[in-house]
Amino acid sequence: MLSFIGLFITSLLFSQTVNGVVLDAKSNQPIESVSIYFDNTTIGTTTDADGEFSIDYNESIKSLLIISHIGYFKSVIRDYSPSTKYKVLLEEDINILDEVIVTHDDGMPRKLKLSEFKKQFLGTSNNASSCKIINDEDIILRYFTEEKQLTASSRKPIRIRNKNLQYIISYDLRDFKIDYSYVNIEKKQLHPKMVLYTGTSRYEDLEKSHKNSVKKNRKKSYRGSSLHFLRALTANNLKQEGYSLLKDGKTVNVEDYFFITQNKRSKAFNITLKDDVGIWRDGKVSALECKVDKFLVDQFGNHSPIDKVIFSGYMGSQRLGDSVPLNYKLIED
Repeated sequence: MLSFIGLFITSLLFSQTVNGVVLDAKSNQPIESVSIYFDNTTIGTTTDADGEFSIDYNESIKSLLIISHIGYFKSVIRDYSPSTKYKVLLEEDINILDEVIVTHDDGMPRKLKLSEFKKQFLGTSNNASSCKIINDEDIILRYFTEEKQLTASSRKPIRIRNKNLQYIISYDLRDFKIDYSYVNIEKKQLHPKMVLYTGTSRYEDLEKSHKNSVKKNRKKSYRGSSLHFLRALTANNLKQEGYSLLKDGKTVNVEDYFFITQNKRSKAFNITLKDDVGIWRDGKVSALECKVDKFLVDQFGNHSPIDKVIFSGYMGSQRLGDSVPLNYKLIED
């Protein structure tokens, strides 16, 4: 459930920021320390004692603007404008405040459930192994025997410290489930056939993020990712970035599979994928499948609808532990 968002026009037509105030929907009192951030970026701020906020705005940003505070339903602004001052009324989430979790034996020990969650949420790479979930006690895990399904939710945004990439990630988990094709709990043999998780996230740089070793780790994680691929695709430089497209084991031309147009107003790209296609880069193979007629890619490389544009293979195996924010800009050494 999203809260009601009211707005009123200001005279700051040329402002480069998004401005607003956050109030309790019931009392109409300002709420301090509310998190305001563009989803999946490092761009964020908090409200002051008067509930007001101001956040830098760049017209190339197409990520959702998230307004989030513990104990309240999250609010989302989709089409934000620097010429508008937003009045956001957050509704108290009584269910979260009063939630009592009844623990019971669902057939899978919590230790194993948590291990499975971390494996599929963070990944299994070196970067993923360097991640630590700071508040894993807030994660609620349930296993459904008949469905062979593991689900997760969280009382609070999940806080992840990524040592290798020097990020703190706050992930507000919306949905998480793993469907298994085979489960043997005693032998700890679990074979996932489908993993799905959605949510919103905010990245914060840690104190060592300026180090050359961290910059190299971030670059390595970025190159070959779906974000890197989509940026190269929309910039028409797949070949220069080391990518090849494959069909039935043969190299094919980009224009034979992708039809790309740019929206003059939003600067975002409309992309039509004519058929499923393989993606090769540096010995790693991925594949791209699209479940809609066309999808959107903004100037960051952020694509939507995210659940209809499906990467598999190497790109599909990447998890949160290898991710960089959407506003990450590659800096060549």
